[in-house]
Amino acid sequence: MFTLFQNDFMPHGFCIKWSWDLLTWYVVSDGFIFLSYSYIGIALILFARKHIGLAWNRLLWLFSFFVLACGITHLMDIVTFWQPIYWLDAILKSVTAVLSFITAIYLAPKIPELLNLHSNDELDDLIYKLLTEKNERRKAELLKENYLEHYFALNNAVVIAETDALGIITYANDNFCMLSGYTEKELLGSTYRIVKSNVHSSSFYRELWDTIQSGKIWRGEICNRHKNGTLYWVSSVIVPVMDAETIPPKPKKYITVRFDITDRKEV
Repeated sequence: MFTLFQNDFMPHGFCIKWSWDLLTWYVVSDGFIFLSYSYIGIALILFARKHIGLAWNRLLWLFSFFVLACGITHLMDIVTFWQPIYWLDAILKSVTAVLSFITAIYLAPKIPELLNLHSNDELDDLIYKLLTEKNERRKAELLKENYLEHYFALNNAVVIAETDALGIITYANDNFCMLSGYTEKELLGSTYRIVKSNVHSSSFYRELWDTIQSGKIWRGEICNRHKNGTLYWVSSVIVPVMDAETIPPKPKKYITVRFDITDRKEV
């Protein structure tokens, strides 16, 4: 039974009778090959992580590991001059062989696509297209991050609520719950009648509703009633979100942003 580090063989140095001139030549050559393969493999890995489409990424990853494995076999050639761990050397060479075979198989269907690139301009166009797609995805990610950051800040500063097209509350932030005295569970599924104060006339609400149903933004001050019966005032902006799939477009939901102005109204 062998072990990976079995060393009861003859070191490779004996094969060249420990000729230091020849040994130095071998070691320096294999050393530079190992360093070069390692550099190329790591560079390919870094490139594969940041560029090119998914299909080409897989090929680059295979090439990266194949090149690194080739470098390790040259490193083992240096080691076995002094340490006869040939079983480990053989296994590493087998791994390299498997990686090279898989890479070759994966490369085969890509060759026609590469051959269709008739000029450097076409290759540049392909790389430019792939990099552009990468940049667009990054821009979209940054926009999403900025949106989440802005929404987080806004959500913690003001009262925010959403309703569906029928005016049924589908979202209420914590500030809405604190200002109205109702829990989120009590608000969701209700309409704004739950906080209606009866201070405003029917025509006031009718004008508000007609405005947002027509797709326009409504701005104004509304007096609402807390769960405990007390009144509070809010400066409100109601934004209709239009459904582009309907002709003509109709609101599919409404987003309301409110600021508590009770103290100002009581002065």
